[in-house]
Amino acid sequence: MTRPRREAAVGSGPALFPDREVPDGLAMRPSRPFFSRSRRVVRIRMKSFGRRHRPFYRICAMDSRTGRDGTAIEELGHYDPMVRNLEARTVLKVSRIRYWLSVGAQPSEKVAAILKRKNVTKPAPGEDWNVPEPTPTPATPSPSTLTPTPTATAPATATAPAAPAPAGPPAAT
Repeated sequence: MTRPRREAAVGSGPALFPDREVPDGLAMRPSRPFFSRSRRVVRIRMKSFGRRHRPFYRICAMDSRTGRDGTAIEELGHYDPMVRNLEARTVLKVSRIRYWLSVGAQPSEKVAAILKRKNVTKPAPGEDWNVPEPTPTPATPSPSTLTPTPTATAPATATAPAAPAPAGPPAAT
């Protein structure tokens, strides 16, 4: 025995096949999107700061659904395009960026260009994402700087030391 197909709920649009009948016991499923789970993609992108004619950007790990200046998951550095010194223009936390790249974060086009300029790459599978900080080497004096070389110097002239400033309050006139 077959029963006629149920009418769709109000506002859900027309039934796909209104002339077909549905066998008993076959339940109709509501339509659902192809991806049943929400796709949360973390992006590494720039948040805009600064003011007019003076741009400044923070490089952040953010959920892809947040706005440009929305809440960041983590701040990973900054980019100041107005600085003339190219080395100081971009400051990055390389270890944290490599971590976010290793867990699947996608950089925006501009951030990808900055990372390429700074040679920051996604770690290979099994490779540690943590980059060791470079240890500053103490400046060891070379043997040539230890022995003074005789040079002709001008005779030192004695100069009088500068007079100290008065310690009391200024006199009122």
